[in-house]
Amino acid sequence: MWVISNAKQCQALLTIFWLAVLGAGTGSEAAPLEKYVGTSWSHKDGLPSTLIYEITQTRDGYLWLGSSDGLVRFDGINFVHQKLVSKTDQLVGAVTALYAGKDDALWVGSGSGLVTRLSGTLWQQYRVGADIEAIVETSERGVWVIARNGLYKFGESSRGELLPAQRINVPQIFQLLAAGAGEISLSSRVSMPVEEGAAIYARKVVLGGRTLFLNEGRKGAAWLGIRSFLGDKNVGIGLRDRRGYLWTGSSISGLARTSGDGRQFETELANDLVECLFEDREGNIWVGTNNGLSRFRFGKIFSLTKRDGLSSDRTSSVETTGRTVWVGTQAGLNRIDKEHVQWLLRGLNVLTVKAVQNNQLWIGSTQGVFAVSETDRVSKPQRMIADLSSVIEIERASAGCVWLLDAKKGLYLWKSGALLRIVNAGSGTITAIRARDDGALWIGFLDGELGIYKDGSFHELSTVGRLPGGTVQDIYVEKNGTDGRGVTWFGTETGLYRFNGKDLTILNTETGLPGSRILWLQGQGDDILWSGFSTGVAELRRSDLRDSARVSPHKLRCDFYDSEDGLTSDPVRRSQAAASLDSQGKLWFTTSAGAAVIDTLHIEKNSLPPPVVIERVIADNREAPIGPPMRFPPLTRNLQIDYAGLSLTAPRKVKFRYQLEGYDKEWQSAGNRRQAFYTNLQPGSYWFHVTAANNDGVWNENGATLSFAILPAFYQTRLFILLCVVAAAIIAWGICRLRLQQMQAALNTRFQERLAERTRIAQDLHDDLLQSAMGVSLQIELTDALIEEPHAAKAHLQRALILSRALMQKGREVLRDLREKTREATDITRALSNALDGGQQADGPASRLTVEGQPRDVNPLVADEFVQIGCQAIANAFQHAAAKKLEVHLVYKPAELCLEVEDDGRGMDPRIAEARRPGHYGLIGMRERAERIGGILTIASRLGEGTKITVSVPGEQVYRESKP
Repeated sequence: MWVISNAKQCQALLTIFWLAVLGAGTGSEAAPLEKYVGTSWSHKDGLPSTLIYEITQTRDGYLWLGSSDGLVRFDGINFVHQKLVSKTDQLVGAVTALYAGKDDALWVGSGSGLVTRLSGTLWQQYRVGADIEAIVETSERGVWVIARNGLYKFGESSRGELLPAQRINVPQIFQLLAAGAGEISLSSRVSMPVEEGAAIYARKVVLGGRTLFLNEGRKGAAWLGIRSFLGDKNVGIGLRDRRGYLWTGSSISGLARTSGDGRQFETELANDLVECLFEDREGNIWVGTNNGLSRFRFGKIFSLTKRDGLSSDRTSSVETTGRTVWVGTQAGLNRIDKEHVQWLLRGLNVLTVKAVQNNQLWIGSTQGVFAVSETDRVSKPQRMIADLSSVIEIERASAGCVWLLDAKKGLYLWKSGALLRIVNAGSGTITAIRARDDGALWIGFLDGELGIYKDGSFHELSTVGRLPGGTVQDIYVEKNGTDGRGVTWFGTETGLYRFNGKDLTILNTETGLPGSRILWLQGQGDDILWSGFSTGVAELRRSDLRDSARVSPHKLRCDFYDSEDGLTSDPVRRSQAAASLDSQGKLWFTTSAGAAVIDTLHIEKNSLPPPVVIERVIADNREAPIGPPMRFPPLTRNLQIDYAGLSLTAPRKVKFRYQLEGYDKEWQSAGNRRQAFYTNLQPGSYWFHVTAANNDGVWNENGATLSFAILPAFYQTRLFILLCVVAAAIIAWGICRLRLQQMQAALNTRFQERLAERTRIAQDLHDDLLQSAMGVSLQIELTDALIEEPHAAKAHLQRALILSRALMQKGREVLRDLREKTREATDITRALSNALDGGQQADGPASRLTVEGQPRDVNPLVADEFVQIGCQAIANAFQHAAAKKLEVHLVYKPAELCLEVEDDGRGMDPRIAEARRPGHYGLIGMRERAERIGGILTIASRLGEGTKITVSVPGEQVYRESKP
């Protein structure tokens, strides 16, 4: 055992040891990076049966699977088991052959020898009596069924039934194979030569106990032969995709992929038994095995792990120099050149990597800071700094200067071979640094604080203060931005911040970002900003983000790439050097297991808009059959519409929007939700329209539509509503009539009461007052007869006699009025005329009474009040108006009796006319009389402009029918 007590000697020996180890790094090349991404489904994903015999795709976009448990439909998300039955109501059983016909029909072949043709809701069946191996349609629109007992060709169907097939027996097939040099074409003339050109599909079939190959060409040609274009008879199935890759499946090596130059790539299905292969309309490769369903597609992101040659899957940093990529891991430094991996500095725990100057690459590690040459693949590492062992950030500054951030010791500046500690760079924990062209250094802290270190001093950014987003993860400074304002971007835990030197703007999920936690930022060109999130990477346009206040979330352009695009592990940030862009436009970044790369200049876009289908409609928890006449019963409360966008490349990235015309005023954005819900829809007709966009934002604007109607309940029909309106009108009219009758009855009661009172008064007047007055008159007459002329009292007695006679006459008139039950129209006119005559004075106003309309007899009770109002108005005009002209206008209208008294006198204050002030009892009495008879009194007057008094009484209350 060796024991070293001297610390300096220990450090020197350790340095020598590490230099020896690091210098001994060796390169190991891996196979070129592949871009196909695999996904699998099994029982746990809802697949009814994991033994898949055949796969096809119909024109509507659905993927159909022939399994040991029957027919299965797949939309990329959900599996739907379609149970087929025969004419005898027995289940068809295992589906061993499928074909999507050019006429949109689906041909299904079963292991029980039953051929079924599905076209919409029409089923047609034909039994061939043996296991069906394959179904194929030739360019001549002939459908061939290959069964174990022969070939069957089906023509057009008639009356919903398949016509009897043309059969070629097994002996004939073998004779034709012999005559055709081992191949026979499936056409109307089976002896015709096989179409020239490479086949794209081949699979084994069994006929009469012998194994043959079914080959298919690109132009619809199909033929049977004793050999296939695959050459190897041990390969049971093969498919050449549109990119030129050959996919083969066998019972020995499982699924394999071979490139055009002969390189073979192993897949994760190397140990599975491949039953079928299929390429869909979007270029995805589907594989049916004995263990389930798998899909392989050309990914936009491909990963590099320890399996591909990396020294470790725990990556810390990535840096690019030209076309060379440097990846730091906990087990060393990796150099990737032309998609090949070389392992350098074996055993070194690399924390960060940064290209600085003079073709040097600086490496921060747990053993200090090292430098290696970018150009020399086998150069010895040079130990630059030994005092720092936790350098997690390295930033290139001005010439000869490098910024270093040690997680334990803080910020340092390496300048001209000397290491300077920066002690005045803020008081918090630094998490991000970024150098500017002017020599200043942006510094971000754990608590969200921001500052700038320049010319030896630290300046906290007072205009920003502490970011509410918390930890500053990364800083990106625009150098040649299109706005020319030196914009700086800050990636934090809760959003992306943009600082233009004055204002700070935040962007997060509310403004359209796919997430809020920003791991790193990487600029590209003048407009692109790549951002790393915990689940993927996003391509953002700075021109869209520049004025976020005017950018709504659904207009913010953001292409997000995640596991659906080939990312096998989530992005991570173990240092600020978590992403880098090489000179070829490839973006490299660290993940939780290895590194990943996306070729930003050659991202393959899916240009096919997804077919959109409406799968089912559920009304009040009951599924309704979809058809043209969709009518839902009255009082349908809950409606659920399920739809799908059939893009199988990245089905979870399909976006939807829908609108229910007659209810929604605008389009509703549903994201990737595949259901629309409506509650308490009113009766009526509706039109549902849904559209979808694929994973690259290509919209199918036509979408799918569905029209339906909700029937009204009896009380929601127009007739019922009309009847309710009519009934309400009748009830209102009845209430009004009842009220008028009640009012008229009340008036009649009051009239009877007053009439009885008037009768009593008339009796008292006749029996007492008039009799007494008559007695007085007789005494005066006797006295007048006894006194002779020229006695002085003679004249006074005669005068008293005249007055007594006049009093008696007046009393008789009053008695007559009291006894009458009706009043003639002439009585109202006479009363008003008398009021005008009685108030007339020599210097008074000129007065005039006019009468319009057909005079009618009136109710004396109402007429008395009416006349009293008119007489009071006339008296007021004579006494107070000082007018020159007074006009009284009496109008007999069919529906009312109206009186107007208008003068051109001094008028009055409108407040006096409207308010019931003490001292104006004439006006108060007029209003009270009008209220008692159900009339309306209005007074229009202004100082110096005269006065107009109007009273109107409804005809039902004032008029009476004349009696003979």
